[in-house]
Amino acid sequence: GIKDITSSLLIDSGTCGAINRDLNIGDIVVSDNSVDFFNINMEGGRLTSNEGLKYLNDIVETYTVGSVENTVDSKEKSDIFIKNKCDIVTWESSSVFYIGHKLSIPVISIRGVTDLCNSDTPMNFKKNCKDVSNLVYNFVKTHCMGI
Repeated sequence: GIKDITSSLLIDSGTCGAINRDLNIGDIVVSDNSVDFFNINMEGGRLTSNEGLKYLNDIVETYTVGSVENTVDSKEKSDIFIKNKCDIVTWESSSVFYIGHKLSIPVISIRGVTDLCNSDTPMNFKKNCKDVSNLVYNFVKTHCMGI
């Protein structure tokens, strides 16, 4: 079962929406901490996994990932994540951080930006998902194969 996992690092990878306005579609974002939102209005747990970054020693800047099972497609929703100092949004990253925390395994999240968390989110996600996923795959292959 999941309690039997023995690993030096958990890598959460996939796509995300950007809350941080300095990020652009196609950017690769590495996160070492997450904020879980049980629903769009309520912050849940905040987890940090600093140990994971030692495996990617050439990464200088990291970001905070917010997780919610809801599409963030408006300024009102984005403002909630901005207020909580989140840079990107995913649906599942906090679950991976939670498992890493419970198993005492460091976690990093490597995500590619598909959209800018606005009214164009559904269209941009569909349009950019394949290309951005390939960018993430190549990043992981380049930076994580020796782990």
